[in-house]
Amino acid sequence: MASIFQSRKEGTSVLPSGVQASYRSLTGKHQEQITINDEDKRRAGIDNILVDCLISIGDDTEVTLKKVQALLVEDRKALLFALRQLSNQENKEFRFEYEFPTQGGKKMKDAYKVNFTKDDFPVTPYKWVRTAIEKKYMEERGIESEKDLTDTDKTAILNEELPVLFTSYEEMLKEHKMQELELPECKVRVKYQLLDGVRELEFIKTLKKDTISSHTYLSQRKPKYLDPEKLKAEKEVWLDVPFGELGIPDIEALRKHMKDTEANVETTVVVQYKDNPAIQAQVDLVSTPAFFFPSLAV
Repeated sequence: MASIFQSRKEGTSVLPSGVQASYRSLTGKHQEQITINDEDKRRAGIDNILVDCLISIGDDTEVTLKKVQALLVEDRKALLFALRQLSNQENKEFRFEYEFPTQGGKKMKDAYKVNFTKDDFPVTPYKWVRTAIEKKYMEERGIESEKDLTDTDKTAILNEELPVLFTSYEEMLKEHKMQELELPECKVRVKYQLLDGVRELEFIKTLKKDTISSHTYLSQRKPKYLDPEKLKAEKEVWLDVPFGELGIPDIEALRKHMKDTEANVETTVVVQYKDNPAIQAQVDLVSTPAFFFPSLAV
């Protein structure tokens, strides 16, 4: 029997990877799942929200926990952002309070207001989607070379709607999740995986704050190379790339390739305590329950 209390809205959007998804709005059950006083259960609550709210991912209407965890991380962020907006159509503006670390025994809390505009919260899709948008834009305007694009053209391209490039999420992953490049200095070919929910969770569970470094971003994506000694014996053995042994041109090229290929769904804001620019913090909104449920902010 259908509940008389529920009337869930539905929406669709194209993910940064070029796959369309449809979903239904949040409920009070989801509010409980991400505010429960248990860190592991709160973390699992996000996955449960996606499983329950997603109607389809591409042409797949059987959404499971395994499929949700396999989503690329920027697709997950885009979905969470979309769910927030769909579920809070009367609260498009987000108001929240942030408490800074206590200084000299003084509690430091301030109120903030966020408007979700394209300029402040841009979505940069994955590289293959950006390439498709740029190609179509140039063809429609008879522009022959990227060198002929003006700053106005580049801005317009960034504001183009995301196209549907794949009907199957699995097809997109098969074609693009594994990336390859040749390091420019040592000429070694390297492959790595775009970050997904499974790998992100592994790092959240095992990574300690005092071990985070410039190499963390790289190691999350598991870059590997073929063991040349094994290749001589006609065997393929993939080894972890030793970041500490790479020359600067190579490690910079590896990081640049990753950043150029990954999408970016901006969900962070920098908050400043009253009028003191020395006291700042960066807040990831999708990690804040009040982002999804504004009544929790006050």
